[in-house]
Formats: sequence, structure tokens, C-alpha cells
Amino acid sequence: MIKVDDLVTAHGYNGAFRVCSFSEDQGTAEIELFNVSKQQPMHYRISVPTSALSPFGEAPLPGS
Repeated sequence: MIKVDDLVTAHGYNGAFRVCSFSEDQGTAEIELFNVSKQQPMHYRISVPTSALSPFGEAPLPGS
């Protein structure tokens, strides 16, 4: 189960994101672009459906 502060990928978006919060009904998540190599947030936040999230590193590689 994905929790706040977990690193995730979001379907339809490129990059790694950190989960900032979930809506009260858990239907959407606010995520922030995260620079994995520098281990710091990039201060770009978006809201996406929770169903669009996958744990970082578990997404299939393109062409797989």
C-alpha cells in the first residue's frame, strides 16, 4: 500500500514523485516531482487519481 512520503510513478507522467497527501476519501493524491539522484523535491506538485500510482522502481520499462 502506498503511503505519504513514498516514492511513486504516475501513469501518464515521466519521472519519480513523492506522495505529499491523500484526499479524505483516498481517491486522489497530491504528488511532488522528486529528483532521485539528488534526493530532493523539485517543488512541482500535481493531483492525480490514486489508481494512477505505482511504487517507484516497480513500473515496467518501456518496450518490456
